[in-house]
Amino acid sequence: MSLLELNDLQVDLPVSGQYRRILQGVTFSLAPGAALGLVGESGSGKSVTLKSIMRLLPVQARVRGEIVYQAQSVLTLRKRALRTLRAEHVAMVHQDPRTAINPVRTIGDFMTEGIGRGSDAWDRAASALAEVGIRDARRRFAQYPHQLSGGLLQRVMIAGSLIHHPKLVLADEPTTALDMTSQADVVAVLARLQAERHLGLVFVTHDLDLAAAVTDTLAVMYAGVIVEYGPTARIQDRPLHPYTAALLASRPRLDRRTRLQTIPGRPVAAYETGTGCVFATRCPLATDRCRTERPALADHGGRLAACHRVGDSEFDDAVVRARKAATP
Repeated sequence: MSLLELNDLQVDLPVSGQYRRILQGVTFSLAPGAALGLVGESGSGKSVTLKSIMRLLPVQARVRGEIVYQAQSVLTLRKRALRTLRAEHVAMVHQDPRTAINPVRTIGDFMTEGIGRGSDAWDRAASALAEVGIRDARRRFAQYPHQLSGGLLQRVMIAGSLIHHPKLVLADEPTTALDMTSQADVVAVLARLQAERHLGLVFVTHDLDLAAAVTDTLAVMYAGVIVEYGPTARIQDRPLHPYTAALLASRPRLDRRTRLQTIPGRPVAAYETGTGCVFATRCPLATDRCRTERPALADHGGRLAACHRVGDSEFDDAVVRARKAATP
């Protein structure tokens, strides 16, 4: 049985006075103990997907489709059951811990919220901090968020999220506000805890290298849809969608003096797409068919891709060029 399933998830949100489509039918499943990366540029729908799972969208949001957690429909949960889901089963690690942790409360207050104030609670909180590599927990309890570095505060956020022993963790770009060293530390902590605790993990990022370090499956999103889905290593080695290939080719490399590759055009929102492929306006391989007929997310040897051009020679040549550009 899957830990989490999304089936044809569609979300409309009010934008400039009218409802706009943000997610166009997102479907994926996550097994217990598995790690899925949601990858794509800003505005592709990654964070909205996570907020939908937690039911943290604005009350005006129009949500259709299914979100199923351990055979329960999340979208139909009553308030008490929803509180239990958030408190005991599903945890969320936010982009910026400085906005997620109350700045006028101490780290000790944050860590013991919901578990009591007795000696057992403090011991449990200290143990959780130690688990993410914070050894001087007792001293940290008296500190405030502004007294900690970004990397250390994100570790506190992770510790607080895991203190209730959830089965599923939703990490929404948890390294965005951090320097490279802190990013590596936070990703290493998440990967270790995910493996040790057999956690289900959905890891949102725009960085394919970070996703490769912590996930076993990737879902590449663009304009509110998944355009490629499959094992992380296989997608990294040979992408099946031009957008994935472009993302890989545009990764910065310290060992190169050549100009950084970019993806032509601008990202489009889901509500700006027409009847054709969502990536057609930026794709160098797009044909008339691509611009008028949206490709289905089809199986290609155990991987899924939404592209009419998979398998033709021009596409294969483009993938080879992209892979060479992405290889150090």
